[in-house]
Order: sequence, then structure tokens, then C-alpha cells
Amino acid sequence: MSITALQDYFITRIAKSQRETRDVSMIKYYIDGETRYLIGSKSYTESEFQAMREETAKKDEKAGYNDRRVGVYDKWYRYNRADEGAAYDRGQRKAVDSMRYGVTAVVIIECSH
Repeated sequence: MSITALQDYFITRIAKSQRETRDVSMIKYYIDGETRYLIGSKSYTESEFQAMREETAKKDEKAGYNDRRVGVYDKWYRYNRADEGAAYDRGQRKAVDSMRYGVTAVVIIECSH
């Protein structure tokens, strides 16, 4: 069996297991010493995974900035992101720093885990 066939088999088995348990969002594994990440049923290399995380962080920072400008703080980012909301908080701080008249009132949106 080729490496590609083994990888496909492995991904299929993990994806099936993931659907059954529904509590695994990402699985880290290794093929020939290379780190891979399984998210859903798609496998990503280390560089692809890091690029996705950087893109997510940029989007979260922008969301934090926009939310703060309208007076909202969404706790969802704190409980549902790998960085525990750090990028969202950076966006919030940038918005506060860019405001002329100081901090305005903020509505906190609670998050259910």
C-alpha cells in the first residue's frame, strides 16, 4: 500500500471517528516525520495550518476592532479560539487607542460554552 493510500485510509478512519465522538476538532499526527493536522476530513501540513491560524487571527483582530467601535465585546472569542481571544482583544485595544474621545460604554455579550 502506498503512502498516499495509507494517508487516505488514515484520514477516513479518523474522520469517521471524529463524526462519531463530535468532541475532537483537530487531530495532530505524523507521516514520515512530517507534522500533519486533520481538521474535519481534510489534512493540512504544518505550514498550511500556521497560515490558517494567522488568517484567523487577522479576522479576529478585525472583528474585535469593529465590535469595539460599535460598543460590543463578544466573549465567544475567548472560549472558542486557540489563542483564547488574544487577537480579538488586540483589535479591541487598537479601536480604543484610535478613538478621539476615550472609552465609550461597552455591551458584553456572554457566551455559553
